[in-house]
Amino acid sequence: MKIILPLFILCLCSLLFSSCDRGDKQSKLEKRRAQDLFFSSAAVASLTDFKNEAATFPTDYLRLYKNDPIAWQPWDNSLQEKASNCQTPILLLVVSAVNGNCRDTIQRIYEDAEMLNLLRDHNLCTLVDIHANPEIGLLAQKLSSDSGQAISFPSLIWLSHEKLPIASFSIGMMNDKQLKTAVKNAGSMVQHIWKNSSDYAVTNSRQDNIRRQEQIDTQLKGESLLLDPANDLNLPPPTSRSEYYRSSTRKIVSLFNPISKSFDNLGGILPASALELVGTSSRSPHFTQQIRRAARLAFSETTDNIQQNAASDALGNGYFQSKRGPSWELPLFSKRLDIQTHYATALLRSGQATEHQRAIREGLRLADYFISQLPDKLYASETSLNGTDLSGQFLWDWQTLSDHLSDDELQFFSKIYSLRKHGNIPATVDPTGKHFKLNTFQLSQPWEQIADSLNLSLEELEDKISPIRAKLLTVREKNSELFRETQISAAQLSTTGSLMISAWAASGEEKYLHTARTIGSQLIAEYRSERGSHTRFANLSSVLARGEDFAAQALFFLNLYQATFDQKWLKASREITENALIALARDDFPLQECQKNDQIIPVFIHNHSMIFGQSTTGIFDQVFTRFLAISDDERFKNRRDLNTKRYRIRLDRIPIIHTDLLTSYALGDTPYLIAVSGEPDSPAVKKARQQLNSSHFTTFATIASASLPELDIDEKLPPMESGFQIGLYRNGKLIADAENIDSFSEIFTTEMAKKE
Repeated sequence: MKIILPLFILCLCSLLFSSCDRGDKQSKLEKRRAQDLFFSSAAVASLTDFKNEAATFPTDYLRLYKNDPIAWQPWDNSLQEKASNCQTPILLLVVSAVNGNCRDTIQRIYEDAEMLNLLRDHNLCTLVDIHANPEIGLLAQKLSSDSGQAISFPSLIWLSHEKLPIASFSIGMMNDKQLKTAVKNAGSMVQHIWKNSSDYAVTNSRQDNIRRQEQIDTQLKGESLLLDPANDLNLPPPTSRSEYYRSSTRKIVSLFNPISKSFDNLGGILPASALELVGTSSRSPHFTQQIRRAARLAFSETTDNIQQNAASDALGNGYFQSKRGPSWELPLFSKRLDIQTHYATALLRSGQATEHQRAIREGLRLADYFISQLPDKLYASETSLNGTDLSGQFLWDWQTLSDHLSDDELQFFSKIYSLRKHGNIPATVDPTGKHFKLNTFQLSQPWEQIADSLNLSLEELEDKISPIRAKLLTVREKNSELFRETQISAAQLSTTGSLMISAWAASGEEKYLHTARTIGSQLIAEYRSERGSHTRFANLSSVLARGEDFAAQALFFLNLYQATFDQKWLKASREITENALIALARDDFPLQECQKNDQIIPVFIHNHSMIFGQSTTGIFDQVFTRFLAISDDERFKNRRDLNTKRYRIRLDRIPIIHTDLLTSYALGDTPYLIAVSGEPDSPAVKKARQQLNSSHFTTFATIASASLPELDIDEKLPPMESGFQIGLYRNGKLIADAENIDSFSEIFTTEMAKKE
């Protein structure tokens, strides 16, 4: 448990003194305790005055707690007054909708009267779902890191009445004995400290928070502890963004492990950003042929491995978000919309770059699936709230399969998914034998090879296997307590829209671009409140937008402009970006995750270092860069320059940084602009837009209409009555132009190959 060290000492001293004889020593102890209490008068309210208010909480998952025996209070600014009136600490339970274990853990606490009373009777209790408040998940991660713990949810955080952390403890994945020991020890410790040393606890929580913010700020400034922060001359000379892109991308490509077919045996979230980075880098002339070949291999083998293993949900479509070990043979059975759509986008963009047709087909299949779920069946997350290791849910024993499939169906399904009577989970991923005799659905071969071996076309194979999937999916739905979150965040809907643009660029089918436009209109209409503030969820939600919502929307609208040349999307992107600077900016730091007027814990949290995932800093950096390619803006330029300076030490010293920032760095120090002249709605220009929106071009340049009024270029392309003309610009200067895509592609590749 992370707790202030002096409080341990103080607690121990108090226990020792309390066992002594009464007398002068006891009198001194009582006097010292009286001086160490923060509150000088009696409480004016009691915890019994409060009722459970979870029925009004902002997400479906939080509302599952509405009938609990704990008086859950809303996570808002009223907490301070309530806790102050009761003179109690605040107990914050941090939960995640994609972790069914959270609900199971809290229910096990309810079943033990000692644990329940310890938490309920001595703390003002509140709940946070990191789906609504991702900044609290980042805070929990930092608190766990500071105390040497691995972060897991649920997580308990005790706060002073000023909402400053006193102690924290992650209780995810504990058995009953471990859970009782942890909750009893942590809860009793906080209770004892608060009762006897509340002033000391409050004072130290303030000091801890100041140190925590200073540590975050120092890290974000890119300063080394070995250097004098005040002396910028000690910092190494600046390196260009293009050089950072080249050197760091080479390091990430080298992390690919051909044995495990993953990046350095890393588990966890699908590595969508890394896959997009290595895939698109295979087209960059900045790298040698050897590196480009290695990048193509890393992309193709990683994606083939993920698709063939149990990461792919064989029954319900989509991909599970994490795994239990280094391989995908035993995943954790939960899904998140943004992770899946981001992964599908990586398949399409890098599939185009590497000409990997299987990846493109899979990306289009996922895009079609999400279109089929719009508008009423698209969920922010899916998980199971009960034991997912039982047969008939996500893992299957032979008997359960036999009970629901005919002999012919079982034999056919077994050939495809390598099912065995004694289970197909290798001992290397299940060394304790916990899943002995159970099966996961992992393809025996790629679909094309399976179809060939059965003398079937892919369409015939799908027709034959669909009824079997439907039977088993019915069993899963019956046996599992499935939870689906309907509150889709602005960020999640934006990544879905960006997926549709990538699908359109890869296929040329207008249905994808139509869906992207529909999503864009929905974001504009439903994710703004009447007061003009952006919200995280639709329908005038009380939860304000977080940093990732601003960033993902701004980039999606920019992508939508590049695909359509409709200026309303460019205007929407600029408005979102400018609002983000107002709501999230602080001095010269990255834009923070939480809006200032919705910030409850007084610490500035940033989503800036998500390895192989998306970060607010990385996405905004790309937004700033693309706007600068269109026209100069001092605010965006300053923000981008600060990012370059901020990360220079980190990029020099560690092998990887969050990969979406490197994707932005691929746009270069002085970004390229591709301008297109011609009638926007003519078939020729429509086709050119689709071809130019492939990752071959958009990875390294920004696309705009040559007639865009705000375009900052010296030499404009002549308007075309028929056909089109493409110009390549840098720093407002026309480098070259062409009248067809093939000629322009040669020009673009030659220009990109030039050394800076």
